Amino acid sequence: MYPTSAMAIGVLISLMLFANGSLQMAFGATLSIIILHAIGTVILVFLLFFKRASFETTERVNLGLYFAGALGVVLVFLNNSTIASIGLTMTIALGIVGQLIASSFIDHYGLFDLEKRRANPKKIAGFVLISAGIAVMAWPKG
Repeated sequence: MYPTSAMAIGVLISLMLFANGSLQMAFGATLSIIILHAIGTVILVFLLFFKRASFETTERVNLGLYFAGALGVVLVFLNNSTIASIGLTMTIALGIVGQLIASSFIDHYGLFDLEKRRANPKKIAGFVLISAGIAVMAWPKG
């Protein structure tokens, strides 16, 4: 179930990035981000209303975690502008490499109270293969 869900996430991210990039080309960076987040907020409020969600919590949440919303805005902006210049495939491929590097660093050092998962030769070989594949995709035509 989880591998299928993860692949579905990948498909949805590709569709979302395509739509985001298209909106930026039509409306510009600022207005497209406002449109995207406004529509997302309306849909979220609608879903929370029908779920009758409660916002009460007994846990203290690190205020720094709320910074994720700002990261989301920066992420949408960078994706939209990158798609316009290097295309959807390269944006996603390079984005995945960035995610792998960051998540491997976090895992290796056990940051954010996660269990340490040290780098190993198989993981490094995987990075090399992925990087080689992206290099082939980006190779200049001619």
